[in-house]
Amino acid sequence: KIKEQLQLFFSASSNPIISTCKDAKEVKAIRKELDSVARDHAQFGNILSMLSVTVSQKSLDPSLETGSLIIKEEVIGRDRDRDNILRMLFDSTTNGVQQTFQVISIVGIGGIGKSTLARYVYNDERVRIRFD
Repeated sequence: KIKEQLQLFFSASSNPIISTCKDAKEVKAIRKELDSVARDHAQFGNILSMLSVTVSQKSLDPSLETGSLIIKEEVIGRDRDRDNILRMLFDSTTNGVQQTFQVISIVGIGGIGKSTLARYVYNDERVRIRFD
């Protein structure tokens, strides 16, 4: 009987002192997590807001939109990249196996000319002749 009374006394559900201590520890842990979030926001929040402003400004600036027309004379320094892509397109075998089609990815950060390079390859006369 004494054992049961001791267990009941020390159980968090029936002892308000233990329950309060447990709640205080949980509140302390939550506050610590919130402080961490606040520090991260202070450190990175300004960067994120600047990025979102930059993105929204670019989406509103019509001069930054891509188009399908490129003028060959305006593409500078991409001849080697174009020729490498053309070589991959025209080489119909890979490791001795005949390929029916070729997929080539052009990847990179925004604004480095991925779309321009793809259009430069697409508009090349050798592509028009080969894939007519």
